[in-house]
Amino acid sequence: MSSADFPRYFEAQYTEYTEDIPFWLGLAAEYGGPVLELGCGYGRILIALAREGWSVAGLDHDQDMLARAAAHLNEVLGQRITLHHADITDFSLDQTFSLLISPCNTFASLDEDGFVLASTCARRHLTPAGRLVLDLPPTPASLVPFSGETELLAAFLEPESGNAVQVSARDHIEKAGARYRVTWLYDEMLADGRVARTEIPMTYHLREPELLSRLLSETGFDTAEFYGDYQRTAYSRGSTRLIVVASR
Repeated sequence: MSSADFPRYFEAQYTEYTEDIPFWLGLAAEYGGPVLELGCGYGRILIALAREGWSVAGLDHDQDMLARAAAHLNEVLGQRITLHHADITDFSLDQTFSLLISPCNTFASLDEDGFVLASTCARRHLTPAGRLVLDLPPTPASLVPFSGETELLAAFLEPESGNAVQVSARDHIEKAGARYRVTWLYDEMLADGRVARTEIPMTYHLREPELLSRLLSETGFDTAEFYGDYQRTAYSRGSTRLIVVASR
């Protein structure tokens, strides 16, 4: 299998994941719509917001992911959701938004230049009282360095093929560069007994709140609040997430 299989694996793996959904719905209720999701993927969060009546736009650079999102839109959802194929570091829409969200570590995949470009684009698309909310991995001190292949992390049935898929990873934290390099390993059990492995390498840039504040300030954001989970608990070194709420 190739990386072209990743969208169907990713959707099957996370289709039942709802832990963060109340958080995003709460933000929409607090700051209003319309909402723009940067890195919307197959539409898990977009659709949850639209089902609650919000007008939502989704932007992603992956055409296959956007096609999967479009396939989920019925007549009602199609009236509330618009999809855009673009890079989050360079996009221009004829609309501003009360809330911009970027779940699932999307901004952590950007190097410093990319982060600044994406933040600049985001600010241009915010209303004056709007918010940019980033869901990021915790900082290096919260992670345990590891090198090698993990044991099984997840397993699921991929509905299009009916095959079982197991997920593991090879990862390594580079402390000096504050980078977390991981290769996600998807092993699909084929009908003939063979195992087809798909490897998806990713690099996540791990940033302390102080650095995030500086980068956001450089792109015109006035203040940033930091939380350590989806319940908006104050961020600390032991937090499981790093949630950033930035205002113009």
